Amino acid sequence: MNLPAKPIDSSMIQVLQESPEILRGLLAHIHRNSKSMTAEELTSSLQTLATSRENLPLERLVFISMGKNNNVSPEFLSAFINRVEIIEILSTNNGYEILYTLLLSGSLAYQDKALHTINDPGLITASINHLTRKYETSENCCTKVFFHKPEKEPVLAETLIGALNAPFYLFFENAIYNQSILRLENAAKKCFVPDDQTLTEWKKQHVVQAEIGHMEKLTLLSELITDQAQIEIIPQENSEKSKSSDHRVLIVSYFSLPTTLVSTQRLSYWHQTLEEIAAEVDVDLEVIWLSATSNAALFQNNRVIRDRGNFLVSPKARNSLNKAIKIGVPSLGLSWSDYVKEETQKWDEQFDTVIISVGPFGYLELGGFFKQIWGSQIIYDFRDPYGGDARMVFSKKQREWIDQHEEDNVNHGDIVVSVNEQCLSVIAPHVEIERAIVNNGYNETIVNKALHSHTHNREGSDLIKFVYCGTIFRDRGIDEFVTAFSEGKHELIHFGRDQTNSKILLSHDAIEQRGFITDKSILASEMLNCDAGILRLGGEGTTGTTKIFDYIGCDLDIIIITDGKLESGAVHDLTKDLEGIFWVNNSPRALKQFLTTYSPTRIKRENRDTYSRKHQASILLDLILRSQVNPGAP
Repeated sequence: MNLPAKPIDSSMIQVLQESPEILRGLLAHIHRNSKSMTAEELTSSLQTLATSRENLPLERLVFISMGKNNNVSPEFLSAFINRVEIIEILSTNNGYEILYTLLLSGSLAYQDKALHTINDPGLITASINHLTRKYETSENCCTKVFFHKPEKEPVLAETLIGALNAPFYLFFENAIYNQSILRLENAAKKCFVPDDQTLTEWKKQHVVQAEIGHMEKLTLLSELITDQAQIEIIPQENSEKSKSSDHRVLIVSYFSLPTTLVSTQRLSYWHQTLEEIAAEVDVDLEVIWLSATSNAALFQNNRVIRDRGNFLVSPKARNSLNKAIKIGVPSLGLSWSDYVKEETQKWDEQFDTVIISVGPFGYLELGGFFKQIWGSQIIYDFRDPYGGDARMVFSKKQREWIDQHEEDNVNHGDIVVSVNEQCLSVIAPHVEIERAIVNNGYNETIVNKALHSHTHNREGSDLIKFVYCGTIFRDRGIDEFVTAFSEGKHELIHFGRDQTNSKILLSHDAIEQRGFITDKSILASEMLNCDAGILRLGGEGTTGTTKIFDYIGCDLDIIIITDGKLESGAVHDLTKDLEGIFWVNNSPRALKQFLTTYSPTRIKRENRDTYSRKHQASILLDLILRSQVNPGAP
C-alpha cells in the first residue's frame, strides 16, 4: 500500500480518533485509490465531509456502475452518510449479473446478486428494486444517485434512475449521443467526462454542458455530496403574486435554460420580459416556465417535472408510446407528457393561458389536457414545422401517424403561432384555428449595450471578416464557401457546434472556431467586429433561423448561401425590404465569383427595432390577453 507522502492535517486527528468508522473507511479508500490520490485531496475531502457531517441532509447515496466498481470507496463515504448502496451491472454471455452492496453507518449490512437472461430495462429495474427491499427506505428519504458509464446501456440507465426518482449525476467515459442520453443529460444535475478530448466531442452534439471529473476523486464527490442546492428541487408553492395576478401564463417546453439549445432563447426572453411588457399596459402578469430540464429548478419562476423514460409511464400511455416507437416516429416528449399529467393534477393552482412550445412534439397532447383541467386558453408555439417539415423524410405509415397526431392535438388549441407564414401554412393545414406570426428576434438589451460600448471601426480595413453563429449542420456545410477564400483577404469566425467534423474548417488558416459561447453579450461584441454574417440554407421554403436576427441587430451584411432557389422562401420574405442582403448559390463557381466582387456595405439599419425580441413579444402579449375578455373556466 502506498500511503500519501504528506500526513493528514493534525486538526483531523481528533475526528479520526472519535470516529473509528471514518478511520476504517479512510484506510479502505487509501487501499483502493492510493495511486491516483494526493495527500491534499484526501485532507481536503476529509475536512469537507467531517465538517458537514452533523448537518448533512443527505441520508442515502446510490452508486450505479455499468461494470465493476473500481472507483468509489463506499466504506469511506458510508462513514458520513447513513446509507450507501453500490449497484454493479455486469454483462455476461447470457445477459446481466447484478451485484448489490449495502453499507449502513459505515458497516457492511447486506450483499446479494441476481442474474438476468432477458435484456428488458423494466424487468432489470424491478429486480434491482427487489434487492433493495431487505432494508427499505422511506419515500421521503433524501437521496442522491451517481451513475458511472450510462452510455453503455442508456435505456436501462434512464429507467433505473427514473425509478429512483432522485437528483442524479452522470459520469461518462465516452461522448455517445442518442435519444435516451438526451433525456438523461437534460434531467441530470451534472454530467462529467474523463478528459479534454471527450469534452470536445461532447460539445459537438450534446445540449447540456459537461465538466471533466472522475468518480475516484474524493474532492469532487465530497463537493457533490455536501452541495445542498442540488439536493432537492424547489417546491412548487403558490407565491403571493400568484394570488393577486390579473393573468397567469404557463410556458411548457421540454428543454429550458441552462441547456444550450438555440430554441430556449426565444422562450427565455418571453419568460424574463413578458411581465415587464405587460406592466407597461397596466396588466399584472405572472409567467411560469415548466420543462424537463432538471437544473431549471434553480431559477426563479421555473418548474421541473422529470422525464423518467419510456418504461415507467402509465399503462394507457405505454400503448400509444409503444405504437409510436414501433412505427419509428420521433417520440421524444411522449413519455414526459404522461409524467406532466400525473404531477400537474396535484397542483393547487391554475393558469389562464398555457403556451405549448414545440419541438420536440411528443407532448402536444398537453394542450387538450390543460384546457380540460383549467379551462385555459391554449397557444401552440411551433418553432419549426412538424408533419410539414420538408427536411424530414417519413414513410407512408409514419407520415399518417404524425399528421394525425398533429391534427388531433392542434384541434384542442385556440391559437397557433410560428415564426413565418410558410411554417404556419403547413401546421395542421386542415384545422380551422387562428394563426399568427410571432417571429424570433435579437435581444435588444444585449445588442444595444454592446453597440453603446463598441469602439472598433470596421472601416478602413481591406480584410473582410465573416461570422457564422450557431450549429453547422451535416447537410448544410460551409466547406465550399471557405475554400473560395482569397488568402489575406477573407476570414471567418465560427461560434457554435460543427456537426460536419470538417477537416477543412479545422485546418484552414483563415478560420477561427470559438465553440459555443454562453455569454450573449460577448457574442454580440464579437459580431460587431465583423463585416457580414453567414446564413446557410438547404433550400426549404419554411426554414427560419435565429442567427439572422442577431446579424440584423448588429448591422451586419447577411450572406445567404443556399442549395435552392435564390431570393425565395421565409428568409426572403423576412429580408426583402432590408439593405445589405446577398444571395448566392452553394457552388464553387458561384461562391468564388461572389467573394471576388463582394465589398461590405457597413450599413446602419434605421428600422432594425422591428426585428427585436421585444417587438415580437408584444405581439404575443396581445394574443395572451385576449382571453381576459372571455376567460375560460375549469
